[in-house]
Amino acid sequence: MVHSNVFRRLALVLFALLFATVSTVPVQAQGTVTIELTSLTLDGSGGLIVTGVLTCSEPGEAVVRGDADQQVGRGDFVFGTGAVNDLMTCGPAGTTFTFPIPAQVWAFRSGRVNLTVLAHVCFPDFAICSSNGFGNLQGTFSVRPAR
Repeated sequence: MVHSNVFRRLALVLFALLFATVSTVPVQAQGTVTIELTSLTLDGSGGLIVTGVLTCSEPGEAVVRGDADQQVGRGDFVFGTGAVNDLMTCGPAGTTFTFPIPAQVWAFRSGRVNLTVLAHVCFPDFAICSSNGFGNLQGTFSVRPAR
């Protein structure tokens, strides 16, 4: 009779431990991502050079890309897309990025440019990375020739 109660209690403890490990799903909060533009300049061929700082609330890997457009003249419209070529690491200290945006159709000029920079970040504590952190910077910025 004593062995029966011991086995019953042991079975209940093992079941409770098994159930606790199977039913406990960690709550995964999204990390925060910020993008700061530090410079936007023209290159020698009429494209843009975008430089900024990517900061994440925790260490992660990011894909960074940007789109720009500008009206030049009465009806001419310049646009372009660019990206950082490799995955970037980011964290609380911030990581500097630079990438070109080649001009399509016409050349970018000094003046006001509409720019959107996007960052999709994967934080390593997530089992599946499906862009579980996202940052964007969007606005109209002044662009000048590089010095």
